[in-house]
Amino acid sequence: MDKETYENIIIVISTTGLLFLLGGLIISLLLAARNRQLKHNAILAETKNNFDKELINTRLEVTENILNEVARDLHDDVGQMLTFAILQLNNLKSQNVNDLEANLEEIRESVKSSLESVRSISKSLSSDYLGTFGISESLNKLCDNVIKYGKIPAELHFSNDVVFISKTHELFIYRIIQELVTNTLKYAHASKIVIEVIKIDDQIKIKYADNGIGSSPNLLDNNTPANGMGLTNIYKRARLINGELSVKFIPGSGMFFEMSFPNV
Repeated sequence: MDKETYENIIIVISTTGLLFLLGGLIISLLLAARNRQLKHNAILAETKNNFDKELINTRLEVTENILNEVARDLHDDVGQMLTFAILQLNNLKSQNVNDLEANLEEIRESVKSSLESVRSISKSLSSDYLGTFGISESLNKLCDNVIKYGKIPAELHFSNDVVFISKTHELFIYRIIQELVTNTLKYAHASKIVIEVIKIDDQIKIKYADNGIGSSPNLLDNNTPANGMGLTNIYKRARLINGELSVKFIPGSGMFFEMSFPNV
């Protein structure tokens, strides 16, 4: 074997070895990349699964809470008006002809008010209403109901540039504000509510304030849910959309709530 042939054999063997080494390296890199992708997909799947579980739990709690609220509203509002109508009907036999027409008109108004109350409760709880008219119109309707049934002024300042990235975000924010209003009406003894929804860069900020007594049996302090179902649900909804909360109760001045979350 001459020297040139020997050198050619060495070159072929070296080249083949390098090719095998390079091929092995490429295969190792591909396998490592695939493993990383599989791990990433597993983490995403676990995150989505946890999110879905949290969402289901929150919806179940919200459903139970809403049913309790409906029961109370129907008992206190509709039940009272219908009871009045029944009492008036029972008294019709003892009324003379002149008073009969006036009493029938009162009964008619009671039944009409009951029907309007049922419709109002139904609309305020239905996500279909929110999907049809949007969050701005739905919040305006909520404020109208506060003024009509809660008997206190409720102001809404909703910036025109606020557009939510999903209907889920809209529904969560609406329910959060709805829960805040409920707590104000139940516990705060306030004479005014102010709601503000604004956009700052890629963040949407919700501001809510009342001028009540500045304390509540259901507190939310330092992003920690309290025992009250209402503010616990507020905390959970906020967490699901990466919202940051700030709540202050100032005795004699009222409650001040702020929440911001990314809208991208």
